[in-house]
Amino acid sequence: MSTNIKRNQSLKFISLSLISSFLFTHTSLQTTQANVGCVSTSVTSGSYTFIAFKTFSETMGDSESTDPCIWSIPAGLQSVDYLLVAGGGGGGYPHAGGGGAGGFLSGDAFDVSALENLYISIGLGGEGTKGSTGTAAGKHGGNTTFGASPDVSDPNTVTATGGGGGDSYNVQRGSGGGVFGNNSVGRGIAGQGNNGGKGTNGFLTDGSRQYVYVAGGGGGAGSVGGSSPTYNNTRGNFPAGVGGDGRFWKSELTQTIGNSLGISSNLISSGNYFFAGGGGGGNASADYYFPSTSRTPAAGGKGGGGTGGLNTVSASATNGVAGSGGGGGGGYVRSNVKNSGDGGSGIAIFRYLTPSNLEFASASTPQVFGNLAYRTASNLSLIASVAGKVTFRVKGKVIPGCKNKRVNSTNEYTANCRFKPSKRGSISVVATLVPTEANDVGSFSVAETFFVQRRTAPRSQT
Repeated sequence: MSTNIKRNQSLKFISLSLISSFLFTHTSLQTTQANVGCVSTSVTSGSYTFIAFKTFSETMGDSESTDPCIWSIPAGLQSVDYLLVAGGGGGGYPHAGGGGAGGFLSGDAFDVSALENLYISIGLGGEGTKGSTGTAAGKHGGNTTFGASPDVSDPNTVTATGGGGGDSYNVQRGSGGGVFGNNSVGRGIAGQGNNGGKGTNGFLTDGSRQYVYVAGGGGGAGSVGGSSPTYNNTRGNFPAGVGGDGRFWKSELTQTIGNSLGISSNLISSGNYFFAGGGGGGNASADYYFPSTSRTPAAGGKGGGGTGGLNTVSASATNGVAGSGGGGGGGYVRSNVKNSGDGGSGIAIFRYLTPSNLEFASASTPQVFGNLAYRTASNLSLIASVAGKVTFRVKGKVIPGCKNKRVNSTNEYTANCRFKPSKRGSISVVATLVPTEANDVGSFSVAETFFVQRRTAPRSQT
């Protein structure tokens, strides 16, 4: 999608002098590019345009991202608001931690005035552990990035870091994965996500030697992953930890806009889209140690987190939602192998005020209208298409009383100037429009040449 500002050939566009520093404090982790493309979808609603970048397919990986998309910055655009969500981590196996959510990073009024292109890569979801006969951690999610260069190692690249895999003990990622037992939890990056939760493990000592093996939930962008109650060597309720909740970005991202952008409606909560929820922990405790209220798998966090596996009802873990950065659910073990959930891919969304079509609009050719006579007051008129201020000049000097004449819907965008020529012959009148709306930039000028006629009426009639 490309939004262009229309410019009539007879108009002179005077660009604003703007300089982009394009400096960031974010540190970019090295991103491994997978042979997967990304796609973009855009929609304009009211004053705003939204454009979303997602993966072409839900391919899983290990800290991998798509090949970069190239976004051509619309002409005249000054700044954008952005949301980056990295790929969620995969769940671990068995009775293991839920995957941590992908990093959630947002910013407002990011200066793009000096840029022609942005390069965007989307983090893939981390693969959950598949068919393992031993304990194994889930894979990490991939980073979501954008910058003025396709080189993601450029220090100016803005990076949301992929979520940690479940049971990746003491590993720092976008959000940390949950862990089995009382191990060191996965840690979230400040400003992007939160830590994972702890689990519970041990044997009951009432003679049955039955085990209690449950795990913590993955961290989300909005809250830490849930932990299981502390193991106390008695029969009771030991649910796995739920996934941490994600966060919402902009209330202006309505469901109507989200549907147009292909964002899953499963991410809506209380009327807003939430992203980057952690995966629920896996649970492998013996069936008869659970009251009926505990026969529900550990929920994924709000914002796309997958549900943890639960052996009491033979429920497999589920994947994080595509395009959410949600962590995959932790797996469980029973007589047959049950796989862990994969992390959901990330997303990048940009929002900006839609530039107006800045031009004078009078029939097909912009011009100043008026019949001029020597030392006779005449009316000059000019019609604009956007709100602003119009100034009339002759030989570079402002015509008295004709500076910053407001044009808007009230006066049908028409500026009028009373002008009494002091010389005969050919003169050039220049009218300059300076827009006043926040999303309109620059200024336009149009010149019209008049031949000032000899005065035909007596002086007393002027």
